[in-house]
Amino acid sequence: MKRHCRITVFVVILCLLLTNTRPALALPPMPSSFWGTVRIGGASVPLPGTVKARINGVQYAFTGVIESSGQTYYSLDVPGDDPATAGVIEGGVSGDMVVFYVNDQVADQSASWVGSTNVHLNLTAPAPSTHTISGNAGVASATLSYDNGGPQTATADGDGAYSFAVPHNWSGTVTPSKTGYTFSPTNLNYYNVTADQTGQDYNATLITFTITGNAGTAGAVLNYVYPYATLKTVTADGSSHYSITIPYGWSGIVTPSKVGYTFSPVSRPYTNVTADQTNQNYTTAAGVQHPKADFDADSQSDIGYFHAATGQWAALHSGDAFSYAAPQFITWGQTGDIVVPGDYDGDRLLDPTVRRPPTGGQSAAYLILRSSTGYDYGATLVIPAGWPGLGDTPVPADYNGDGRTDAAIWRGNSGAWIIALSPSFSSLQFASWGVTGDKPFGTDVDGDGKADIGYFRPSTGVWAFLLSTENYNYGRPVFFSWGASADIPVMADYDGDGMADPAVVIPPSGGQSRAYRILRSSTSYDPGQTWTIPAGWPGLGDTPVPLDYDGDGKADAGIWRANTGVWIIPKSSTSNTSYIFAAWGESGDQVIR
Repeated sequence: MKRHCRITVFVVILCLLLTNTRPALALPPMPSSFWGTVRIGGASVPLPGTVKARINGVQYAFTGVIESSGQTYYSLDVPGDDPATAGVIEGGVSGDMVVFYVNDQVADQSASWVGSTNVHLNLTAPAPSTHTISGNAGVASATLSYDNGGPQTATADGDGAYSFAVPHNWSGTVTPSKTGYTFSPTNLNYYNVTADQTGQDYNATLITFTITGNAGTAGAVLNYVYPYATLKTVTADGSSHYSITIPYGWSGIVTPSKVGYTFSPVSRPYTNVTADQTNQNYTTAAGVQHPKADFDADSQSDIGYFHAATGQWAALHSGDAFSYAAPQFITWGQTGDIVVPGDYDGDRLLDPTVRRPPTGGQSAAYLILRSSTGYDYGATLVIPAGWPGLGDTPVPADYNGDGRTDAAIWRGNSGAWIIALSPSFSSLQFASWGVTGDKPFGTDVDGDGKADIGYFRPSTGVWAFLLSTENYNYGRPVFFSWGASADIPVMADYDGDGMADPAVVIPPSGGQSRAYRILRSSTSYDPGQTWTIPAGWPGLGDTPVPLDYDGDGKADAGIWRANTGVWIIPKSSTSNTSYIFAAWGESGDQVIR
């Protein structure tokens, strides 16, 4: 009886255990594994080689090839599909066809997927019909030459990259070339190519030549354009010798300059240079400086203003040390006129000139009171100056290099330049350069004694010039990036090399005053060698007046303080350590600059 009870209890407990037992979780299937030798085109697979396995076009396994004793081998696990992950296929199921690829060539063998097996399967694949040779030629548009049943070429793209196909077992030599360049290595040899050849790179070196000679005077600055749109300079040494490095095939013009000198020839043109150019010499003669605002012909700028209410021009002469005891007064102009001073008759004296607004159906006009006539009102020159409604802006400068100011306008709504050339002012020069919002400039950027046609674009801080030495060629402009939208452009020759320097006056910042920031041509426009000079405070009416007041051939970074009429001029001849001060003019006057 006791035994029977024990059996009954045991059966009950067993039933309870069986009733509460949970089903075991299914394990992921074991892979279908393959291993063996692998060959392509009847030979061992070139390293690094690959073997891939695909089922129904989907790649599920990948392995690299190894080499031992001259044979190449592989070992590959092809995973199975886990039934516990519905909607996701991770591999094969029993009976799936496994297709093998050797170096992306379909193998001659295939197999069925069977989990938990390790099958010895030697793989072979046919040789690919072609292989790719690729790399970087070192320079854009280089030509890669080779022979494949005849001369063949491939061309590198804009980054120097190249790629071309050759047959299986191809042998030959690939040689890069481009006019004006040498290559290292000079070529690459190939024998029995059986795989893609990547990283086949070359270094390309630009061939250069030198232009050398005697500039005629120590410190002369010679300018030229290279690369595209970039103005470069070199400076003659203490023995007047210079050397310029230019690339193979360079074409351009070299122009010497130095304040106080004229050069013969004025410049030298070059076309498609393919050898060193030696003995490129210049001779010099003492020249005469022509600074702006020079009322007394002493080659120094004078301090002056125009008072529109009375039409009075008033100047303190540098030749009199800016003495109040010997001022000069000339009456010319009226309210509404804009001063456009210059030396329109070429006698080295400033001619009082205004741009008068349109009246009586006539356009605006330059009204020029010439010093060479003794300021005779009856000998006034009248030259059309366009229409303000079209954005016509006066840009007087010496564009033809005859020592006289030309009466030019820039039409803001179209970017057109209309330049009436001296001495007759009846011969017109035209250009289209700039857009609405630009600030036009006529100034000598290339140092040939002629004003170049240019603008400053506040929205981008870019200066752009058509050069007189390039015959104002639209295909050979020069650009400088210097300034910002809130800056005032004040381009002038601050370093005395005969070439105007991009310069701006920047607004006050961080408790500091406004400042001149000058990008010098004599440093080849190196932003790391700029000059920064205080330029006062806008709230005091401080106005930039960069002219050569001390006669050293360099523009001085001066200001005129409108609310007091005070001129504050740091002298470049003393590295801005001493000043010219004067109280001349009053608020509302137009300063002569």
